[in-house]
Amino acid sequence: MKKIRSISISALLVIALATVVIAKVNSIASVQNNTTNNLGSVAVYVGNTPTFVYVPGQGTYNVGVLSTPTSVVINNYVIQQGTYGIATLPTGVKVKVSLSGNIIVVGDTIENN
Repeated sequence: MKKIRSISISALLVIALATVVIAKVNSIASVQNNTTNNLGSVAVYVGNTPTFVYVPGQGTYNVGVLSTPTSVVINNYVIQQGTYGIATLPTGVKVKVSLSGNIIVVGDTIENN
């Protein structure tokens, strides 16, 4: 009887924890990499809380976030919500990055002059 009770309590705790974890992800942010460059680990911030997504090349990469991102960081370059900027990748390639709502767009490789 004690084993059944212990298993039941454990199962309830696991379900409660899963519910809390799922409840925290309220939104999806998408990193749309329109280049063939490896962006590495991209940090999507909501306030002071980062969520990371690995972006190895071209494509769309989704990440669960608490709400609308306030900024995104690519290779230590910070782009704030509603703006765009230039991020230099570890390879030296420069790309244009914009953050609008839950969409982060990376594209337009910038040529060095």
